[in-house]
Amino acid sequence: MKTLACQKAIAFSLLLILLFSLSIETAYSAEQEVVRVDQVYADLPEMQVYFHLLDKNGEVVTRTVSESNVLLQYNSESAEVNSVQNAAASKTQVYFLLDISDSMPTALFASIKAELLQLYQTHSQNEKYTLITFGKEVVVQLDGDESAETIESTIKSLQNTDTRTVLYDAVSKVGELAAERSDYTRRMIYLFTDGEDWTVGGHTQSETQDLIRQSGIPVYAFGVSSAQKKYLDALSELARVVRGKFYIGVDKYCCRHNGADAGIRRCWLCSQCHTEK
Repeated sequence: MKTLACQKAIAFSLLLILLFSLSIETAYSAEQEVVRVDQVYADLPEMQVYFHLLDKNGEVVTRTVSESNVLLQYNSESAEVNSVQNAAASKTQVYFLLDISDSMPTALFASIKAELLQLYQTHSQNEKYTLITFGKEVVVQLDGDESAETIESTIKSLQNTDTRTVLYDAVSKVGELAAERSDYTRRMIYLFTDGEDWTVGGHTQSETQDLIRQSGIPVYAFGVSSAQKKYLDALSELARVVRGKFYIGVDKYCCRHNGADAGIRRCWLCSQCHTEK
């Protein structure tokens, strides 16, 4: 199966539209809801499309989507949708990237750790989590095979005390790790940072974006609202280029209703789509 990044210039155009019957209330009409395509895996003529259904405020909508609600178009031609299911049933690899520099607000850092621990404690057998920290260096803290006791002690022991931040080296590390394994169908990055980067002689923002784009992994970047505008703008660009999403105010969105939990567990998979002749 060949992985295609949604944002990359590719040989076909993909349009995913949700269709609703006239009995649905206006709040659920096409004018009020939008589809965000997160990832596409293709071995033509078969495709798998992961998508979220969002309301007009960009919040993830929680309700059932079925085959009759979805129209898939490929090169302006309709495609047969064989199944639509909650993506929670898919094997999912999540990379959590946590900034441990001293520019991260202490109270916020503690909150992020608590939310990450809760996600670890409630994850399903189909989800594999990798926790990577970055300050003056990039460290893989947890790779998903540890005991519950090790996970808890590791997360609780993390401190935001480093005086440097190698942000783009950390994101690039995920691209390298992802290239080593292909047993997880769905992959994503959740990045928690104030956006500062003090890398010297390492990966640049442009190099990092190219690497992650080629990997087809969306980045969901959660930025600290008190950070400098130039850093937040850079985070926004990174997420946008690799078909992810940028959230300003990590304290508001971190791992909660419209954050990581929603992104991981309230996504839909449209699969086994064959172009109609």
